[in-house]
Amino acid sequence: MGYAPHASAGATPSPDDVVRVRARQRERGVPESFEWPAELTPSLRGLIERAGLPVAERPLMDLDPRHRMPAPLPAGVTIRPVAADDPALVAHARDHGVHTVFLAYAEGAVARIYARLGFRPAGTTLLVAGQPARGA
Repeated sequence: MGYAPHASAGATPSPDDVVRVRARQRERGVPESFEWPAELTPSLRGLIERAGLPVAERPLMDLDPRHRMPAPLPAGVTIRPVAADDPALVAHARDHGVHTVFLAYAEGAVARIYARLGFRPAGTTLLVAGQPARGA
């Protein structure tokens, strides 16, 4: 997946940057894809759309760093290592030193579920519409 450069130190992506990333993705035989935080690189959307790629928006949520998962665990609940698509992933990440946990969602019902677990609105991610999900 091509991650867009962010606007640190005054860096602004150019049309040539988009062309180079797409060429490199084709060279490596991976799907042409981009995903980036809208608030960090707002100009990239127009560059991607002018390159002929449709852009979709997904709201982001992050987990409040002060929010702790329930402890002690309820009777009958166990903790185990998990894969990227496993629903116990947040607890595993936290137990192994991860401080920032975020997700993107497409439906309000999903956001309400995650809000009950301690996630909060955190911006917007933009991505090429129709690209495969990262976990797929």
